Amino acid sequence: MTVRHHQRLAYLLAVALTLLVPRGVSADPQWTLPEPGDCGAARPVNGSADPAGSGVPFGAGDVFGFDRLSALEPYLPREVWQRRDHFFFEGMRLEVGPCFRSYAPPGFFREATQTFAGRARALESGGLEGVPAGLPFEPASIDAGDPQAGQKWAWNVARRYRGAGSFGDLRLTYAQRGEATVQLVGSYFVAFLTNRADLAAADYRVPWAGKQRWASGGRTRDPSSGAYCAFRHYRDPRVERTPDLIDDLFFYSTGSRKPERVGWNPEFPMLVCAYERGFYLARGGRIERYRWRVATVRDLLAPINARTPAYPEAENRSFGAFGASLASDRWELRRVLVLEAPLGPGQSVRRYVDLETLFPLYHVEGADGGPVIFQYAGRWSEDRPDYPRWPETPERALRIIDPVARVYVGGSEVVRIEAWNTVAVPPEGKSLRRMVSESSLARRR
Repeated sequence: MTVRHHQRLAYLLAVALTLLVPRGVSADPQWTLPEPGDCGAARPVNGSADPAGSGVPFGAGDVFGFDRLSALEPYLPREVWQRRDHFFFEGMRLEVGPCFRSYAPPGFFREATQTFAGRARALESGGLEGVPAGLPFEPASIDAGDPQAGQKWAWNVARRYRGAGSFGDLRLTYAQRGEATVQLVGSYFVAFLTNRADLAAADYRVPWAGKQRWASGGRTRDPSSGAYCAFRHYRDPRVERTPDLIDDLFFYSTGSRKPERVGWNPEFPMLVCAYERGFYLARGGRIERYRWRVATVRDLLAPINARTPAYPEAENRSFGAFGASLASDRWELRRVLVLEAPLGPGQSVRRYVDLETLFPLYHVEGADGGPVIFQYAGRWSEDRPDYPRWPETPERALRIIDPVARVYVGGSEVVRIEAWNTVAVPPEGKSLRRMVSESSLARRR
């Protein structure tokens, strides 16, 4: 038998063994997922009125208004509860969805994780020597006692299954003390060009990708002034190994003669075009620049699969008095991994991510007395009958949680991004290549 046959046999055996392991069982019990529908398996996050855990005060289909909000406190992040006047509002209608519904990624992503299991290495610098596709670190292989456990999970979050990226229309609203003062509309994309588990036959990469790991961009305009902005943001794979390297970032805006390269390095490029207006740019996106630890594993409510439409489908959705509430929607109970990294004396960044999908649910940073808070909403591809199929392989499974809303609360400021029609499959033909090109920045469409 050849070496190739031995490798193939070992791979098939590994896949077979994973299929024999039921959901909810892993090498370390801390990463255990409850069975779908088992609300009684919940672990409250803080201040529970029922510390014995004899039962949760809700079930699928229950509806909560602001007057009953206190029953949900144990299943919300402490920071969100402290700012509940922003995140919840009189007149809201929060419907509880299914507990621990399965949103597992498709088989081809799990197979890629198995194929390259054991090859990734978390570096002392905080960086990653990666793998072609799938999660860098198989969750069942991460030991809770490993001092690198937090860094490994953080890299898994960065490399989680997101299809080919994100593509959609958006509206960005900036509000001060509840009054919207700036509103930008436009489109955006994040296109993964390598590490694509759906492209196994092409070495897990878009054929023309070159050295780019991914490219992102967007174009926005201010309807009130006509001001225009566009950007392209490119990530070289070497950045993941070397924290000091910066990305390539280009702007083109009102008054520009040509796209201009800039020397600063944002971590969440979605807000780049709003930067000159003073909008806050969160930290934590560059995994290799932080030292992450696992703070805890808890169960939380969050709108991971929202169903109340927002922009562009619904332009007049209510987001509460402060413009920051996603409360009138379907929220689900999820097992959540909390990662934390220090920022400085008395300050840290915390990321609350869904343990099954690694989709971000909440992001908190700063000092405990006055942190800034992000909340995210997702949307499940399998609940969208009109969801586009994969180009050239329409029979391939989707199973994607798309980010469709994000709200930021800091002091008296609120920033809200709505992108309800976001999808994770790329445009067909040569459209993707034109989209990521720097030369397309100067084309106003």
